Amino acid sequence: MKIYNKEDKEKIYVQVKDLLFIKSFSNVLDEMHIKEEDLEKFIEFSKKEEIDFFQKQDFIVDYKKYRYLSKKDFFKKQKEILNKMLQLDEKSDEYRKYNYQLVSLPKVYLKRYSENIPYPLVPDSDGKKIKIGNYIIQESIYPNRIMISKSNKTAITSEELTDQQVKEALQELKEKWMRHKNIEKQYEYVELNSKMPQYVVLKLKEKEIKKEIKERKIKKLLKRIKKIK
Repeated sequence: MKIYNKEDKEKIYVQVKDLLFIKSFSNVLDEMHIKEEDLEKFIEFSKKEEIDFFQKQDFIVDYKKYRYLSKKDFFKKQKEILNKMLQLDEKSDEYRKYNYQLVSLPKVYLKRYSENIPYPLVPDSDGKKIKIGNYIIQESIYPNRIMISKSNKTAITSEELTDQQVKEALQELKEKWMRHKNIEKQYEYVELNSKMPQYVVLKLKEKEIKKEIKERKIKKLLKRIKKIK
């Protein structure tokens, strides 16, 4: 998986497993020492020639192209890749690349909101960004994370975020997240311990339903099942 992003400068993040695959058929990364113990880890690249190189590697799944894709469009994309692959010689590097992409796609799609993938915790240059007074509220590349900062980039604490407009903006981003997830569950914000003093980081976490409410829902479901029978 690769993620292109504009921060203080242009960057691209590439997972270790993709770098190892490139090394299996090319010597372009021979000088790079890659530890194999964490295949899901992202390595950051910021040189123009590095960014250009990885952008051209179409077999590495581009996270931003697939994270909000519908199932219908996802399956359509899979079929397109398969059809191209079947036209190639099975012994060629191109065939290997298409095959790698085909195998990687479902994993990326299923894990696009996963907490087990160490996505970069940085503002998403292609995500929603809301400016309110001295505050900037924006989505992170890391799924279901919201990052809040000051326009002057000085340190910030959650105690400062009392502005009603800030609360409304957070609600708007929460609703957007729920639409992307396409679910009926309720979410709430939980503050995370940020190692970056210039950001307050909020996580969207599924609300815990009280035991008695859960039991009521189960009883209703059982009644519906009985009626169907």
